[in-house]
Amino acid sequence: MQMLKVKKTEEDLRKIVESIKIEPRDPSLNLGICCDFSVGSDSYYADIATGLPWIGTECMIFEKVGDEIQWDGLYCRRDIPFSEAALKECITEFIRTKYVD
Repeated sequence: MQMLKVKKTEEDLRKIVESIKIEPRDPSLNLGICCDFSVGSDSYYADIATGLPWIGTECMIFEKVGDEIQWDGLYCRRDIPFSEAALKECITEFIRTKYVD
């Protein structure tokens, strides 16, 4: 799916990232942390999870259409710390790459 690129400023980026509420993926299983966020009318799901030992931790960001996660637009970054700050940094990098001049 081809989305229109809505340009954002660094200030817009800061506000988006500050508004994100990060939650446990499944607190009983300690599977990671996740959040939903939007940039304009584009919706995304992001998480950090621990993978296989040779992969380590990874941040993944998926486009969402309604409640459905779309696998064809996967963004992935590996070997990052397992923390809320690292997830927000990953999201910041993603938004900056896709939306900020």
